[in-house]
Amino acid sequence: YEKLSDAALAEPAAAPLVGAWHDVADRFKTAASMHVYVTGSGGKALPPHTDTTDVLVAQLSGSKEWQVCAPSNDKAPFASTAFRAELLEAERGSHGCSQFEQELRDEPELSCETYVLAPGDSLYLPKGVAHSAVATDDSAHLTVGLKRVTWRRVFDELLDRPGLFGAES
Repeated sequence: YEKLSDAALAEPAAAPLVGAWHDVADRFKTAASMHVYVTGSGGKALPPHTDTTDVLVAQLSGSKEWQVCAPSNDKAPFASTAFRAELLEAERGSHGCSQFEQELRDEPELSCETYVLAPGDSLYLPKGVAHSAVATDDSAHLTVGLKRVTWRRVFDELLDRPGLFGAES
């Protein structure tokens, strides 16, 4: 696992990556973070965890086996996967970015699926969904974290606009 420094991102060769990051933030109208993970065969960039943002994953080279786990339907049978994941995070008191000590498939309240991503494949991970990835060969993937747009955020931005109700502020 290698993390690119700010100096590396300032290099001209990184311009397309930095441009893509800004483009994603502009298109989704939200704050975005971007990470590139390069791992050798059998390697893990991070232990099993959850994230505080929705995450888009793009496999760049090689392949990785992803384990993606959400709370079982018993938790809230009619709720979305994302809502059930956030509910479990709240119950754990972690508010996102939980780290797991054991393998995700051994967590009793989680239901897991396994996906193998090859170059060009992508994966969407809602905020709070537990996941881990293991490189099946030398590999690289890109993640883009997107701050979730909520109705509260939309209304806050609307109410902050001058002249919304006919009066200038």
